[in-house]
Amino acid sequence: MSEIENFRNSILNVLAEKRSRVFSEESNNEGKGFSSEKDSIDSLLEKFSSVTIQPSMNNVPTAAPTAPPTVPPNSWAEALSSYNYYNNLMACKFNNSLPAASNPIRYYTFIQYWTRELIENLDKCDKEKSDVVQAFNIISLNLSKNRQKIPSLTEKEYELLESRRIFFKDMLSLNINDIKSKILAVKRQADDLEHRIDDINNGNNSIYELALLEKEERANALLIVDNTREIIMKSLRRINYLDEHRQFVSKAVDILDKWTNDYEHFKGTYIEKIRQDCEKDEIEKEIQDTWCSEWTKLRFAIEEKIKPLLEWGLSHDILTENESEITVTESLETSLENYKNSVDKFYLEKRKGIYQQVSNKASGDFQDKTNTEKELWELTNRLQKDLQKIIFNCVNFSDRIFIVNWSKSLPDIQIDEIVTYIQNNNLKNISQSILDEFAALRQKTYEEYLSDVKAYCEAMEKRANEYNSLLFKMNKDMEKLKG
Repeated sequence: MSEIENFRNSILNVLAEKRSRVFSEESNNEGKGFSSEKDSIDSLLEKFSSVTIQPSMNNVPTAAPTAPPTVPPNSWAEALSSYNYYNNLMACKFNNSLPAASNPIRYYTFIQYWTRELIENLDKCDKEKSDVVQAFNIISLNLSKNRQKIPSLTEKEYELLESRRIFFKDMLSLNINDIKSKILAVKRQADDLEHRIDDINNGNNSIYELALLEKEERANALLIVDNTREIIMKSLRRINYLDEHRQFVSKAVDILDKWTNDYEHFKGTYIEKIRQDCEKDEIEKEIQDTWCSEWTKLRFAIEEKIKPLLEWGLSHDILTENESEITVTESLETSLENYKNSVDKFYLEKRKGIYQQVSNKASGDFQDKTNTEKELWELTNRLQKDLQKIIFNCVNFSDRIFIVNWSKSLPDIQIDEIVTYIQNNNLKNISQSILDEFAALRQKTYEEYLSDVKAYCEAMEKRANEYNSLLFKMNKDMEKLKG
């Protein structure tokens, strides 16, 4: 590097340090009387940065550093994510190199400059995205209202409904000032480092104290750049995604509200209705409690599917083989709602009749349980068939796996119910081999079939038949006991 280049770069460094001090004083004095001085320094920085050093016989030709372009907010965000903006800054202001963490003066100067650039551009983004931020903040504000707990809800149920509300409230709460606060916290640390050096210079032992300061551990400048950039990009990506998916986000909030209202209606109106119907036919309270407990357990398991479903649907764009105005998430929610409604209809309209058909027979309790679980298994199997179409409409294998894992626990409930009933009632006449087969059926996974729709459908059909076959074998074992 020539002497002229060294001289030019020294002037740039002096001007950059002067600018940082002016900016710091401006911040401390609420921007009074410093703007013209800062503009003058910026003008000099730009002029010196654009000076081209003419090559000589002893010099390798070098291109003049390019000043960072003024870009609109969206372009700035894109440049920030691809390092272009950062590289231009380094070329123009810091001679294409990052200051070492062991040089605290250059280190704090760089961090002050970098964070100021981020804050200034964030202000532009704030104006550009103000309508988006405001729209979603209004939704978030509505979700901030605590829902009154109805007496019929247990603490566990209330926590589930509240966790969904809080998740959406936090996700839709957009505030660029929060991002600025994180960046300013980094800048304040650089300012503190500058003030420490000022204090050292005011003392009588500066060489020794600077040596100690030089040895202190601090994050390297590149890590600071990467961390602050990621803080901003993570928030901007979320704002942009929500902006692009406003319609779906609005539907997701409506879905959440609908399911919450429906569950409260179930715990209040539906549970009360089945109890009233039982009392009319003089069905014992103990039996009523058992039915209500089983129904609530299944409904709660269904209810637990809503938050992960909506969270998954809002996390990325789900590619499909066939385009549709209805998203995959909405299709899954509709299938789950149909399943939920069929379960409610079963308990309200059929559960009592199954009991009354077998209540006076030998082993009536056992037949009542197996007949009930068989009916519920058919409903679950119908849900699985609905999901097959949605699964294989997804292009990405990871999305297919999510749907399979998301729905897996529902058919497991019917298996668990039978096994638990056998164990609780100590039905020793049911062979161990049947219990082992139920356990094997529960442990089966179906990810290996997700590349072949025919193989997957056959595997699902086989599982449904195996369950019904095991129920049949159990009934035969009970018949042997009666004989």
